[in-house]
Amino acid sequence: MRETVAHFMLRMPAALHDRLAERARRERVSLNALIVRMIDEGPGPEDGDAAGSPVPRGGGPPHRDRRAASDAPDSEMP
Repeated sequence: MRETVAHFMLRMPAALHDRLAERARRERVSLNALIVRMIDEGPGPEDGDAAGSPVPRGGGPPHRDRRAASDAPDSEMP
């Protein structure tokens, strides 16, 4: 069976790119392979957010309803 390959563009700060590229060099893998593995495995103890804080398993900050106030039911209006 043929593997399907998906492509997407990712914009990131230069400093993050530099850190990831250095890690890929240390691990002797391509930058692409490193990022794919990190996405597949999820955050680990050696990975942190942009500020260096550990990222909680589960994806980060709680979901906030981003609907405009005019879209919210009357009971949710401020």
